[in-house]
Amino acid sequence: MTRREIESKIASIIDFSELRDVIDEPFKTYSTGMQARLTFSTAISVDPEILIVDEALSVGDARFQSKCFSRLLQLRQRNLTILLVSHDTNTITSLCDRALLLEGGKVYIEGDSKQVSLAYHNLLFGQKAGPQCDPKSTPAPAQPDVVVTAPAQTNSEPVQTHKKSDGAVLITASNSRLRYGSGEATLAAWGLFDEQGKPVTVIESGKPCRFSLSLMAKSHIADLSVGFAVKDRRGTVLWGITNLTDQGSSCSLRADELLTVSAHCVMWLAAGDYFVTLGAAHLADGEKIDFVEDAIEFRVQGPGNIFTTAIVNLQTTLDMSRHPKSLEAQS
Repeated sequence: MTRREIESKIASIIDFSELRDVIDEPFKTYSTGMQARLTFSTAISVDPEILIVDEALSVGDARFQSKCFSRLLQLRQRNLTILLVSHDTNTITSLCDRALLLEGGKVYIEGDSKQVSLAYHNLLFGQKAGPQCDPKSTPAPAQPDVVVTAPAQTNSEPVQTHKKSDGAVLITASNSRLRYGSGEATLAAWGLFDEQGKPVTVIESGKPCRFSLSLMAKSHIADLSVGFAVKDRRGTVLWGITNLTDQGSSCSLRADELLTVSAHCVMWLAAGDYFVTLGAAHLADGEKIDFVEDAIEFRVQGPGNIFTTAIVNLQTTLDMSRHPKSLEAQS
């Protein structure tokens, strides 16, 4: 930038960094977070063709992080090329159209940000073979006794409802999914059910529902953590629960014992398509026992009185009232 450009932007850079009270102090006396604030504020003050950001969104408090995130979204909407380096998969899936995963100094996988994020999660917690395993391989679950295909009413492939001889219900998308774990226990059945207990792929916002899974142990597990996570289309985690977050402790499971876990809730998500990841892991070290990414795909319908881009339904009523005089005049 020219000196004139720099002088015209100094005030906005300082305001964005929120460091005006200490801006005249030597830079070397700043904390790491303060230095990152000022550096990030300076970098986004220009209009580059390519912006490279390395873990900068993790600095500052929640409000400053939100402001940085919003600024990057604005730049993205202007078709600016952004190269973002981060270990936060939610940030990657929210901001990036494509992602590239590096492992051992080499490209491990490149493609859709959601699929790359799943491969990264699998690389950290899944198959112990590490980079030698195929990131695109997806072991298929055992086929149940009866398969009944029902329309998913989404833009993805159909959802299948599988009924087993023991009465358990398994709902899966017919497209391939990522599944990994040690195999000490196996997720045998899972599904989303309405308040009547019927398996569903479409549910009204504000209606009671239940996420359910069945886990069959092959060996004794002393420190089991099991639960659900709901994600949006880009793979951002919107909600999650395990027995640890709900009850504050792990549970044990004996060999050949079947554990059924149900999460009863009210569907306060707004209209849209969502996915549920199911998982069982060891509490002690986080080692995955059996994880199925995007095991359940479902659509939420309504309500119609909020933004079409909204993620949650706050069951809102909007009140408006008119007054003949301003509040100042009345006081």
